[in-house]
Amino acid sequence: MPRDAQVEEIDVLVVGGGTGDATIHLALGLARVGARRSTIYHVDLSQTSIDIASERLQKHRRVLRKAKISVKFRLGRVSELLNLVGRERRFHYINAVGVLHHLPDPLQGLKTLSRLLTEDGAMSLALYGSVGRTGVYHLRELARLVAASREAHSTDSLATGAVIPTIEDAEAVMKSLPTSSMFAKNTNLHRSVDVTEFGLSGLADMIVNPCDTAFSIKDVDKLVTAAG
Repeated sequence: MPRDAQVEEIDVLVVGGGTGDATIHLALGLARVGARRSTIYHVDLSQTSIDIASERLQKHRRVLRKAKISVKFRLGRVSELLNLVGRERRFHYINAVGVLHHLPDPLQGLKTLSRLLTEDGAMSLALYGSVGRTGVYHLRELARLVAASREAHSTDSLATGAVIPTIEDAEAVMKSLPTSSMFAKNTNLHRSVDVTEFGLSGLADMIVNPCDTAFSIKDVDKLVTAAG
């Protein structure tokens, strides 16, 4: 884009903004193209993550102040978005990467985001792929069985109800994983940074997380169609 091009002010919503990667990238991008007086709403469940994002943003405060780019932080859930940002506010761009698949009801979450989008707005989504995550849910079920067995032995009775495995259960499954397992054969995941570099946090997100949904391409089509 030419430096002298006129860009209107843009309202952006970053859902699940975490420690600020997307928010900082977008803020600097808006400043670079001259979208003065633009506003970014950064929403996340974790106050600690918000604090880190806010601190990281301070490094660029002069650039953003000059461009009059405003970043507003909000603590809360997707289901609370209308109250967090204002029911009448609409966004030209919504970034929801790695968010919807962790919601109890992804469709309801996308409907909420869709309601907040301007008529000609754009949305960036990233969802877990059912093919790409081949083997993950086998591991999760194994970890759940390990947890149920451990709980049964500790109480001298069969474990009942949904048992959420601990990180220790996940580690036990990973250490005893045969090379013939579907997860071991899925090298995109078995050799991913989640496993090789992120340590316990990566293992927890992949195996212990009790709420995630994987989508096929057809599932994504149904999801976005149903959400309007």
